[in-house]
Amino acid sequence: MRRNSVVAPLLLIGIGLLFLAHNVYPNLALATYVGRYWPWILIAWGGLRSVEILWWRSQGRALPSYGLSGGEWAIAVFVCLLGAGLHTADGFATNWPNRFRINGVDMLGEPYDFPVALERPCGKAPHILLDKFRGDIKLTGVDAGAAGDRVKLSGTKSIRSMDPKEAQRFSENATIEVTGDANDLVLRADSSRATYKLEINVPRGSRVEIHGEGGELNVEDLAGVVLISARGDVRAKNISGPTQITIRRGDVHLEAARVAGQIEVSSGDIEATQVTGPLRISARSGDVKVGPVSGTVDIDVQRGDVEVRAGVPLGAIDVKARTGDITLALPADAPFNMDGSTNNGAISSEFSQLKSESRGRTGNIRGSVGSGSTGPSLQLHTQRGDVAIRKATAVVGSSAGNTSVLEKIEQ
Repeated sequence: MRRNSVVAPLLLIGIGLLFLAHNVYPNLALATYVGRYWPWILIAWGGLRSVEILWWRSQGRALPSYGLSGGEWAIAVFVCLLGAGLHTADGFATNWPNRFRINGVDMLGEPYDFPVALERPCGKAPHILLDKFRGDIKLTGVDAGAAGDRVKLSGTKSIRSMDPKEAQRFSENATIEVTGDANDLVLRADSSRATYKLEINVPRGSRVEIHGEGGELNVEDLAGVVLISARGDVRAKNISGPTQITIRRGDVHLEAARVAGQIEVSSGDIEATQVTGPLRISARSGDVKVGPVSGTVDIDVQRGDVEVRAGVPLGAIDVKARTGDITLALPADAPFNMDGSTNNGAISSEFSQLKSESRGRTGNIRGSVGSGSTGPSLQLHTQRGDVAIRKATAVVGSSAGNTSVLEKIEQ
């Protein structure tokens, strides 16, 4: 004889009451209550089932072998998983600080933007440090206005938060602290929650140092620059003095006639145009494209292609690559001494004076062009890749007294 249980109908009634309560009171924290009190469902179910079994026994009816049927055990397991999951989610919502960060950037919540404006007087050629900035920065050197030399900063700061009031509170605390004097200014940002998008004007003779935590950096018309950032692309133009760029990941584009400096990148491409050597590039991973460049050049790349277009005056060039092609374009009438090789690749040259030899995939090229005794030494060596030497129209470089150093290495 089949035993009919009242547990299933009562369970359906309970579920229906929960949904009804949610419809009538939309603000009711239903998930919180279910996650906290769901074990009462099992307690009530077990109590009713026990009463039913005692009743069946008093009536002399056959008793279930395991107390519950297979389907009821499946429902019990589902209730346990659902209740435990809701309880865990409620615990995260209560105790978690509403933040999830990747590489220092908040990933949860809506972004709320707040205006930023700052202005300070300074000297004609100050040293300016921008410290702990995260976000995009455009920094430009300008001539002094009627009010004299000043540092002017404008833009926005963005804060992610689950609640606009919380975002406002964090914005009030995320300030930019200014210390130092007119010739040595320090602007330090609170980037624990804020991401900035700024335009900054400084005197054209400034030497600026930026310590960023990620974002694009764009600088131009300055006397010198030091850029240090975790990641992001960098563009520097018309920098007339020492330059140092250090980023872990990102591309670097440098365009200047007079530069002396260093670039360090873990992963990314470098492009430098209109620079005067000595030029040094050490690349861990990424392609390097340089030219026109005058003066000495020293490039060391582990993985990536190298393309160099030499100008006048032609200086010593030393290019090494572990894996990658090397292409060198030289003025047709410039004297030089060549020594090139590849362990696995092909060698080609447009200069008939150079003699190349090959043995299987290994090749080398040597010789002198013009008055070799007075020409610079050119060294091109790759372990796996092709070497190509081309003729190019002579490009007059900047004044020989200016220097440029670019370095790209893995941190």
